[in-house]
Amino acid sequence: MDINQNLVDLYQQQKEIKRQLQKINVAICKIQRSVDEDVIIRSKSKVLENDEEFILWFKKRKEKQENQKQKELIKKKLKSGTPLCKSEYSINSTYVYSLYHNNQIVYVGITKNLDNRIRSHKKTKVFDRYEILNIFSDRFYALREENTLIKLHNPKYNKQSF
Repeated sequence: MDINQNLVDLYQQQKEIKRQLQKINVAICKIQRSVDEDVIIRSKSKVLENDEEFILWFKKRKEKQENQKQKELIKKKLKSGTPLCKSEYSINSTYVYSLYHNNQIVYVGITKNLDNRIRSHKKTKVFDRYEILNIFSDRFYALREENTLIKLHNPKYNKQSF
C-alpha cells in the first residue's frame, strides 16, 4: 500500500473518531445539565490521572463558566440598547452582528468593538436596528459563522467574494 493511501485511511479514521467524540461530548453535556456541579467535579477527578491535570481542568471550567456569564450579561445589556463601557468588552471576544432595515438583514459583520463599529456603519449604511447574533472567544469561529450567515441571507451591503 502506498503512502498516499495510508494517509487517506488515517484521515478517514480521524474523521470517524472526531464524529464519535462529538456524540460523546453531546451526551456528556446532556448529563451535565441535569446533575449538580459537585457530581461533575467528583466524576472528572476520578478520570484524570494526577492533581495537576485536575487543577488545570477545574480552572478552565471555571473560566469558561465566568466567560459564559459575562457573554450573557453583555447580550442582555446590548438587547436593552444600553451601550457598553470599555471595561465590559472582553479582549478576546469577537461579536457577530447583523444590521436590519425594515426587518430584513442588510449586513452581517464581526467586530471586537461593537459601539465603534455601529457608529461607523451609521455614516455609510441605512439601517434601523442591529442585533448581536453570537459572541466568540476565537476569531476563526466568528469568521466562519459570519461567512455562513452571509451565504444564507445574501445581505445587500456585504460584498460577495466567495
